[in-house]
Amino acid sequence: MVTLLIISIILFVSYIGYTVGMYGIPASISDTYYRLGKRGWLFTLFCLAESSLLIASFIEASKEEYQFLAFIASASLAFVGSAPLFKEDYNRNIHYVSAGICALASLVWQVLMSFWYVPLITFLGGVIVLACLKFRKPVFWMEMCAFISTYITLLLLY
Repeated sequence: MVTLLIISIILFVSYIGYTVGMYGIPASISDTYYRLGKRGWLFTLFCLAESSLLIASFIEASKEEYQFLAFIASASLAFVGSAPLFKEDYNRNIHYVSAGICALASLVWQVLMSFWYVPLITFLGGVIVLACLKFRKPVFWMEMCAFISTYITLLLLY
């Protein structure tokens, strides 16, 4: 399962690196859907691939009583990618609620797995980055912190 986790990290870095390199820092990771234009389907593919790659590692690394949070976080990420048009009324609620559930389930999972300090340190680092950037694009940087803290926790568990 470590291999799937490593592939997930490589995919994450590649996707974020590509979109930021081509279009600059977006308002949010989801905003890359619109920035990619006709290739917006890459955002959906990214979310579905990340969800699929992470779920096995997430569940295997989890204590049995917290595996449901790993499933919920991963499944919610798939819903985010399946409803990429967050600026449109018919996708907005699905997208935002799924993103919120994904972040919350992942954060609660980290705390219950006794790695509460990882998101704490990561988010404090994110606040420092935001302060240096004069608080521009806060959603993007907090999303980055959420992914990074989850990856760090999973790596520490393996």
